[in-house]
Amino acid sequence: MSTRSKHGAPLPAPHEVLIPISPDIDVDGVSLELMQFALKLAYVHYLMFDLPLQVTAGRKIAQCDGVSHESGLGLDVRTNDLSPDESVVFLAVTDYLAMQHGVVRGVAMVEDEFCSMHLERKP
Repeated sequence: MSTRSKHGAPLPAPHEVLIPISPDIDVDGVSLELMQFALKLAYVHYLMFDLPLQVTAGRKIAQCDGVSHESGLGLDVRTNDLSPDESVVFLAVTDYLAMQHGVVRGVAMVEDEFCSMHLERKP
């Protein structure tokens, strides 16, 4: 029995639900546990909204000196085309799942059509 989306179609491959926003995003060296959590979160996001979750910052991050990013314990992700209400629901789901996986959701920004957040794996 295969898992299906809300439209009855088989779920897409991992690289279709968790995607970097550009080729410059480096996820090499990001904690395996954090990447597995992000992939689970991306599938939940896909099932909820039929949209991929985008990685906006991985291991090397030029715009800030995030120690968690440099050590491979931080990852930034973003949703697109969500209302603020949908974003708030997704953040609540993220917090619930993160608590079970040793991940902390850091700062989140909710705008009219997107939501971005920092995910951090605690050592």
